[in-house]
Amino acid sequence: MDKKLMLRTIRYCLLAAVLEFSGRLQALAVVITGTGNPDIDVSAVQTAVDQGGQIVLMGHFSFNRPPTSEFPGTAMSSLLI
Repeated sequence: MDKKLMLRTIRYCLLAAVLEFSGRLQALAVVITGTGNPDIDVSAVQTAVDQGGQIVLMGHFSFNRPPTSEFPGTAMSSLLI
């Protein structure tokens, strides 16, 4: 195999690998680690939900703060899904 053909083959293989990997990046889940601070936890989870996709929650979360909008019969905190 001549050198030019070998380099071209390697280049196409790398391009195919990058394209394959970039398609899988969208399938990865977003992992959020709880802090126990409702000011951080609520906004972090809401931001992840707004972006869509899979979300994994790890750690201790606190959602102990008043809701941002008033809906009768809802819990003290609410996430918009």
